[in-house]
Amino acid sequence: MGGGHCNSADGLGEIKVMPDFDIIKSTISAGLSVVEASAGTGKTYALSHLVARLLLDGTIKSVGEILLVTFTNDATRELSARVRRVLETLYAPPVPKEDVTLQGLRGLSSGEDLRKIMGKALREIDQLRVSTIHSFCQQVLQTKGVLCGLPVMPELVPDSRETIETTLRRIWERDIGSNFQWAQMRGDFFKELKMISGFLAEDDWEFIPAVEANSFQNFSLGTIDPQAVDELDEILRKVPNWNKVAPPIEKRAKILADLKDPEGPGFIAAVNEISAADQWIKKKSKEGEALSEAVKGSQAISQIAEICEQMARWRWVFFVTCFREVQNGLYASLRKARKITYDGLIGELHRALKRGVQKDALIERLRERYKIVLVDESQDTDRRQMEIFKAIFLGSAEHRMVLIGDPKQAIYEFRGADVNVYLDAKSGAPQNAIWGLTKTYRAPTPLVEGWNALFNRPGSLLKNGLNYAPATSGLRGGRHIQVGGQNEEAPMEFWIVRDESASNYSNEEKRLGMISGEVATEIVRLLNHGEIVSTERGSGETEGRVAVRKKIKPGDFAILVNTADEARAMERALKTCHVPTVRAGEDDVMASEEARDLLLIFRA
Repeated sequence: MGGGHCNSADGLGEIKVMPDFDIIKSTISAGLSVVEASAGTGKTYALSHLVARLLLDGTIKSVGEILLVTFTNDATRELSARVRRVLETLYAPPVPKEDVTLQGLRGLSSGEDLRKIMGKALREIDQLRVSTIHSFCQQVLQTKGVLCGLPVMPELVPDSRETIETTLRRIWERDIGSNFQWAQMRGDFFKELKMISGFLAEDDWEFIPAVEANSFQNFSLGTIDPQAVDELDEILRKVPNWNKVAPPIEKRAKILADLKDPEGPGFIAAVNEISAADQWIKKKSKEGEALSEAVKGSQAISQIAEICEQMARWRWVFFVTCFREVQNGLYASLRKARKITYDGLIGELHRALKRGVQKDALIERLRERYKIVLVDESQDTDRRQMEIFKAIFLGSAEHRMVLIGDPKQAIYEFRGADVNVYLDAKSGAPQNAIWGLTKTYRAPTPLVEGWNALFNRPGSLLKNGLNYAPATSGLRGGRHIQVGGQNEEAPMEFWIVRDESASNYSNEEKRLGMISGEVATEIVRLLNHGEIVSTERGSGETEGRVAVRKKIKPGDFAILVNTADEARAMERALKTCHVPTVRAGEDDVMASEEARDLLLIFRA
């Protein structure tokens, strides 16, 4: 079955067919190939059988020539075991009703040659490299350390956060700890720490401009004319109606007083708060609109805008100063202590392959060992990781790089992954080397068709270059819900609030109550009157289908929410209806009911 793939430059044009990947027949030529595998489509199955195919068609002579890279240690163990099972199955004689893919693999070689190839692969199975990206980088640095400019492998430590935090804390204490204005402008220490750690994860810092050392100390914010503050006060006194965001009258008076004292402890906070004073005023009347415009055009707000701009410049200069000092000290500190972080493993190999003195020799040695790399979960790679694989496997007529992933499932941006890296790499693959895996084994046909109807259109995923590939269901049977003996028509429903009921959802408290109540009511309806009807193909000579009916139970439901408050509201509504409920979340375990019960036992 064909999937959907958009070949337009902006990602929003006509959807064109992307052929399904055929483990036996799809040609994997030298260079880059891409297999986009939607959820539940048998990605691990395809990877494990592809190893056998590459051996049988002569692409590789030994399992040691293939590199399998995946995201977690658990995934590496699972993939290793699956590859071994496929090789063992092919080494053994065929069995009746054998898997169609196994039949196709057996057809690639005669019986005796197949056993010989599979037997050799099983004897050499310890040479098969299935690893995470960090494990692969560590192995290269250990075995090719001299070529990497790292003759002795340092001690591996989890991360450099402690070193970064110590250095940053020292800068804060030294430079701004005694200056309350600077401390207020700087903001959140841990946000700063996160930003610096993120920049240090990159290998190209040229985009961060150089600044004169400690030049942040020379900044002058300026002052606000007290008369201009009084004029602003006069305008605000005329406001008849305030929005909820407006501070109370006592706080407004304090803000205006603080604006007149640029050396005072409340000056920065006052500037930040009153910079949006026009938003305090209700604009439903002509008078409100006029007063809001008067505030925006006042001399005080103009001077405050200049101060805000100066503060933004100060924050950036101070950030760059901190970053450069941390950057200069971090690697020297780690090297002096003979330590390296997990992120440092990637950084060291990336530098060795891109700018190392012996980069050509290093690439040549790695190409002697590996002929092809299969990168699982490739949508979760970052720029440096992708460039490592490109440096080794692209640009050679004898080497191949296959990306296997699903950009719709790119979820690790918080760890530095960037789906744009995957999309950029994919754009460099020949069109006849891009395939899809679109038959899912996790959802029945009605649900899959519902998702197709929702997403199978240009631009549905709201990102240029990211497109939805229509899926099909590979399940032998199907499931649907019946209520009172009648089929529920839609596999997917959207509840829309009508305009006349909008007031019932006008604030968060109302929304939580209404939505959780309606969800609970619907669940109770299905529990009282609903059945899940599963259809399975008949066995033996039977061509029909067998229907299995099961009364709907509480465990058949899953409710996904955005916040812990929503989860608690759903739990309360369901418990009110006497529906057994288990809430999973990130609440403090010590504050749970079970913890309180345990405490009572300990105190008894």
